[in-house]
Amino acid sequence: MTGYIPLPDQSFTQGLTVTQDSLWLGTGRYEQSRLMELNLQDGASLRTIRMDDDVFGEGVTVLGDKVFQLTWENRYAIVYDKLSLKRLGQFRIATEGWGLTHDGQSLILSCGLPILQFIDPVSYRVTRRLEVHRDGIPVGSLNELEFIRGWILSNVWTSNKIIFISPESGEVMHFIDCQSIADDARLRRPSVDVLNGIAWIETTNELLVTGKLYDRIYKIKLKNWPTPP
Repeated sequence: MTGYIPLPDQSFTQGLTVTQDSLWLGTGRYEQSRLMELNLQDGASLRTIRMDDDVFGEGVTVLGDKVFQLTWENRYAIVYDKLSLKRLGQFRIATEGWGLTHDGQSLILSCGLPILQFIDPVSYRVTRRLEVHRDGIPVGSLNELEFIRGWILSNVWTSNKIIFISPESGEVMHFIDCQSIADDARLRRPSVDVLNGIAWIETTNELLVTGKLYDRIYKIKLKNWPTPP
């Protein structure tokens, strides 16, 4: 670990991503879900949008001048203007919403199944479905996502591993064991939930890792980053 960023109290982290000097955090739970923009250096709150009480917030990503945030059982995604955080609209999704990222062209959505959906960010149509597997065995419970250096990284719900998925084949080819991070988080706060939350700081080559109800985001550097598939 190379350091950490403090998180607002009781952050039930569901979505995490970085843009320039901002950290975008989406939190869950009914009557508590938020979209927050935080200072990347110290975690200070810059802006907060409260979601409707009947919505359980999920994954978050920023593509171009728009911020996208999933809902869980409500089965739609909300679209915000990045500059003003004005709500521009929403679009339906065919499944539950869990994690969300993008590859620069398409939104990539997880729904807990061993399938990732690629969605056109203009028409909001599903253009591709990718089956995720390891040695021919489907890998489900895919949760928060981040597209980094040609890989789709994913939390696996209830696991302390972050997996590397080939965006071409869907094969799980590498993983990071975050058990030591999970252990430290539980020592600091025994009430923490599962590991959930991945982001990337391009300028420092640092991976950000956190979890539900964690009080901080951990910064780590990989000694050997896998070659893109």
